[in-house]
Amino acid sequence: MTLTKAQQDILIKYEVSTLCEFLNVFPSRYEIFELSDEQNLVDGQHVILEGNIASLMKSTFYAKNKSVTHFQFVSQNGYKVSIFNRHYLKAPSDPLRKVVIVGKYKYPNQIIASNIYYQTLEQLGQIQAIVPIKEKTQLKQIKALISKALSVCHQYTIDLLPKDIIEEYQLVAQSLAMKEIHQPTTMALLSQAIHRFKVSEFLEYHLQIQNNRLKIVHTKPNRSLSRNLIEPLINSLPYDLTQDQVDALTHLFEYANQPVTLSALLQGDVGSGKTIVAMLLAYAYIKSGFSVAFMVPTEVLAMQHYLNAMALFASLHIEVHLLTSSTKVSERKTMLESVNSNPSLLIGTHALYSTDVQFNQLGLVIIDEQHRFGVAQRMKLIQKGTDVDVLSMSATPIPRTLAAVLFADMQVITLNHKPKERGDVKTHVISGNSFSTVLDDILESIARKEQVYVITSMIEEEGEARSALSIYTNLKKAFDKKFGIGLLHGKMKTDDKQNVLNAFYRNEIQMLVSTSVVEVGVDVPNATRMIIYDAHRFGLSSLHQLRGRIGRSIKPSICYLINPSDDPLSIERLNVLVQSHDGFKIASEDLRLRGPGDLIGLKQSGLPSFQFANIILDYTLLEQTKKSALKLLHSSDSEHQKFVSEVIQRSLKGID
Repeated sequence: MTLTKAQQDILIKYEVSTLCEFLNVFPSRYEIFELSDEQNLVDGQHVILEGNIASLMKSTFYAKNKSVTHFQFVSQNGYKVSIFNRHYLKAPSDPLRKVVIVGKYKYPNQIIASNIYYQTLEQLGQIQAIVPIKEKTQLKQIKALISKALSVCHQYTIDLLPKDIIEEYQLVAQSLAMKEIHQPTTMALLSQAIHRFKVSEFLEYHLQIQNNRLKIVHTKPNRSLSRNLIEPLINSLPYDLTQDQVDALTHLFEYANQPVTLSALLQGDVGSGKTIVAMLLAYAYIKSGFSVAFMVPTEVLAMQHYLNAMALFASLHIEVHLLTSSTKVSERKTMLESVNSNPSLLIGTHALYSTDVQFNQLGLVIIDEQHRFGVAQRMKLIQKGTDVDVLSMSATPIPRTLAAVLFADMQVITLNHKPKERGDVKTHVISGNSFSTVLDDILESIARKEQVYVITSMIEEEGEARSALSIYTNLKKAFDKKFGIGLLHGKMKTDDKQNVLNAFYRNEIQMLVSTSVVEVGVDVPNATRMIIYDAHRFGLSSLHQLRGRIGRSIKPSICYLINPSDDPLSIERLNVLVQSHDGFKIASEDLRLRGPGDLIGLKQSGLPSFQFANIILDYTLLEQTKKSALKLLHSSDSEHQKFVSEVIQRSLKGID
């Protein structure tokens, strides 16, 4: 079907190439349309109002392409309405035409709108599917594209699931499920549609994991790695390993010396010491004549691991190299020649699985934050050797029973305790949008030669969220002559990032303003304070990871969560962090509090991302579908084999 230029542009914005693929742009949530009681509105309340736009819509631009639009709105009462980044909106030509406004009420007569519908409440219907709006895109355009896709893209409405699975789980037809997900008619049908997608997600996940296990875990020649190889290095460390770390190494050596390839997950809470365990294991492989690849998701983390490895192996004649997409061509060529010739440790980002990277007898692949890499990406690196052992690491520990179901292709090893050299971290929630109430504590900590992180959710201004650039600018104006202030975010050049981090390591910068790029791996023991703006915008596990950047010495540390939201759920979520430092509990609470209606997906570290399913609330279904997946994988039934083949091919397609 022919699309207009405007419709083609929308597909590009949503990163899909065809109209039919647009059906995979699922709603992020659903709005239940019931009019709010205007006589009893409370400050901060979510509201739905029907009325008339009673003025021109005037837009003001700021921060390059950001905008805020103001206008007057009349329903039972009169309000001043503001909506961000919708400068293209206009008032209806007919002043009596009803519109529906959804947003947040601000006492006494203001509304911060999230959506405006140029329809009556009756026309909208009871349930509205909300798709995240990209710049200069209107909801009616998205709805028109979805309707067109549903009418012509029949391959997306065909039942691919085997008939016995449909019967076992009592699933509605795929055609009905797809329509209800995008154009819900009743809560009952929407619930059945979501259940259908949950079953499909879990089944496909389990099939991919089990198939991955068949590829990675196979018989291999005996390695006979000796634990004695690492004892001198352990004895030279300036601290004692915890019993958990000692036990983890014992298990890893046992697994590595078995006649099948090692596939293990090392999980542990923030600061539990996973990296030193991985480095000690890597040392044993290199001393035994094998190369080791250590793949991480970000350049900042790669550089951190590289510096740690260089310090750890400084006098041990171990070749350590760093490879990222920013590595200069001349350096890359020389480095890869060395890696191809000698057993060495190569640390890097996704650049490691490039075709020109070849190892001298690759024996071990370590993957940090393994969930951030696709199956095909991991396999491309693992397949650079023969009989390669694989150690994955995750910074969000989850209960063993859940890990056994989710990570069925790996042996799960858990570090439960932190090293003794770590201090306590207290957490406080600060209401409002400023840390002025705790400024004295911040300045006192800097006066003691300690350091501070200031974390934001955005690089530039977006809506009401505070940005790294604006906060950095304001802090520079206020305190530049008193102490050093640095800025770090993901769009900076690699050299600039590293220069800022090096300055922070050396305490040349006392306050570092950053996005969540420091969430994992950055280790500055002298940092004792952290301020996180718009904390309600982060997942709890992400906040827990960020908080883990402080408390890395015996000095007492404090994390301040700045929360401008008065939403009760946001307050409840953040209080979980105040009350607990247990990563297991925090991850579970984060999942529980997200609830079954949160279709955005799980973004926190260490957990697979599902758009519809919730691995805590749907744990029984997760277990049940694992059993079904195993039956399908080993079934000789042609319908089952066809489905399994399609799932595996789909999982590998496009991940590279």
